[in-house]
Amino acid sequence: MKYHHSITEAQEYLNEAFSFLEEKELPCNPINYAVAYDFLSKVNKPLVKKFQKAIDCNQTIDPYFVESLYDDFIKEPTRFEDKNIRELSGTVGSLKNASDQSMSSIESLEKEISNVKQEQTSVDPQLLELVEVATKTIKDNQAELEKCVMKAHQQTQQIQAELEQARLEALTDNLTKLQNRKGLDKYFDDLLTADKSLDMAVVILDIDHFKSFNDRFGHLIGDVILRRLAKVLQSATEEGGEAFRFGGEEFVLILPGFTQIKAAAFAEGVRSHVAKLRLKNTKTGERLPEVTVSLGLTMRGNKGALETLLNRADEALYEAKNAGRNQVKVK
Repeated sequence: MKYHHSITEAQEYLNEAFSFLEEKELPCNPINYAVAYDFLSKVNKPLVKKFQKAIDCNQTIDPYFVESLYDDFIKEPTRFEDKNIRELSGTVGSLKNASDQSMSSIESLEKEISNVKQEQTSVDPQLLELVEVATKTIKDNQAELEKCVMKAHQQTQQIQAELEQARLEALTDNLTKLQNRKGLDKYFDDLLTADKSLDMAVVILDIDHFKSFNDRFGHLIGDVILRRLAKVLQSATEEGGEAFRFGGEEFVLILPGFTQIKAAAFAEGVRSHVAKLRLKNTKTGERLPEVTVSLGLTMRGNKGALETLLNRADEALYEAKNAGRNQVKVK
């Protein structure tokens, strides 16, 4: 992201950002400030669109939602040089093979020297001793080299494992442990790579009156509700499909191979399950109000980009909201 603001303009946006964060009851940390600055200065069009839509729809603007905007639209992904790592791993592997072959040759030479000594040939004993000493020196040096190569091999394997772990973490929402928006993009792309004409259902669901829960009971209780819903969605998709945290109190379900009838029944099952949850404040023993969700569903047919499907499912979601919440709408 490139910024071309003058000192005066930047100062104005800085002040506006602090006021904005205070209004939204968000701490002025670097992540929240960066999102607020980009939103107010309108330099980051995709972020502005997503943030403004959330505000217009009275979506909860909490630290988790803001962090998701930061991850999706501001943060530069750490650029691991996979090609270099692969090349390094290949080089180390080649060195290890060469080292193994050298050691094997040295051991064969030692065996030949031993045979010559036992056969009592006319070879000069001093020359034989010199060859034997030289061979031992080479073998010792080769053993040290082999240790270094083995250590390098282990280190490259560790780096590769850490890279894979970093990739997984980059696709995972910290709070719910569901995949995040980046994970959703990858999952969708992987499905279409395997079958470009694959039909699937896309569901967006939103916790009803979530802001009221946060205002009344605090963000810790809100977090409990989010994690509980995530478990419901994980359980529901065990035999097919995948659940994602889309941001704030919104979640997405991707159901590949589902017909509209099957997907609608699935969504209704999720809605019913959530409505039956009975939660209470463990500190006070107070029973929490009923938790419900509204769901919007759309079908891909044999074509359609993810953004198009999400927008259509989102329209269905807000039809469900406007119709009284705690229901499923199909578009």
